Amino acid sequence: MRKPYTQIPVMRFAQRQMEDRLRRVVAQVEETLKLPDEEAVHQVRVATRRFRAALDVFRDYFPRGERARVKQEIRELFALAGEVRNRDIASGLLAEGAPETAAYLHQERLQWSMRLTEHLRGWIQRDFAAQWRTALTSGQAEKKLKGRLPPGALLPEAASRWLPRLARQFFRTGREAFSTGDAEHLHEFRIAAKRFRYGLELFAPLYGPRFVESLRRLKKLQDSLGLLNDLVTARALVPVPEVTTLLAARETSVRLALTSCWEKDFSSGADSAVWVHYLRHYAGRTKAAQSLRPPKSPPNTPRA
Repeated sequence: MRKPYTQIPVMRFAQRQMEDRLRRVVAQVEETLKLPDEEAVHQVRVATRRFRAALDVFRDYFPRGERARVKQEIRELFALAGEVRNRDIASGLLAEGAPETAAYLHQERLQWSMRLTEHLRGWIQRDFAAQWRTALTSGQAEKKLKGRLPPGALLPEAASRWLPRLARQFFRTGREAFSTGDAEHLHEFRIAAKRFRYGLELFAPLYGPRFVESLRRLKKLQDSLGLLNDLVTARALVPVPEVTTLLAARETSVRLALTSCWEKDFSSGADSAVWVHYLRHYAGRTKAAQSLRPPKSPPNTPRA
């Protein structure tokens, strides 16, 4: 029998979300094997990152050892796909200012792409989807759930407990990153922003239109962080003076735009408090979330 989102047990929801994200990983792996172009490699990283983000959120409801094994396999994929992706980024940024370097990176990209394809082909041959599915359903929830939500807890309670935690981590990491301004802290903040956004999207049907706008602002900040990371990655990949100078000039304007975005929408302590309050107290309050026809995910949810 159909239930509104407010009446769904968190364990059942977690299983559905993991199954859905696993299907997306499978579909994107198959697409990447057909044509490992820039977009396919990017999207296979996105699909596996979303899978892992959901696994982190719902970690209490899956066996610890199996979670670790699945995460290790994802890390191996990321290492290979990251090498391909980094060269896609760098060659694109240098196509006009340093075409010879871009051409060299393209040749390196072909070699890494072959290694990635071989790795993904191995996933398909051993039916990784079936293995992951079995692994994540081979046991019960973690036995030591003291102080944590039991599997039968309802979805709004889970959202109101977990999402404020992600919000506090996001704002704390952001304040540290912008206080130092160094690439390492900004990279950590970029990861925290992704984790926060993917966590929010899991529970989007519990919230209203204001939530959609919050996701839009978060995506804008994440895009700026991503562009800065692209420039830093390209400089590290090609540590040549003329390339460094070319990319450093672009980095200045990107940093200004990123700082402006952070200061406008996120920087004050009041912003942090508003986010935490909203996520804690408004889960499941909308009529759509309480109806027998659960709402769809927010329209135009970004893929990246």
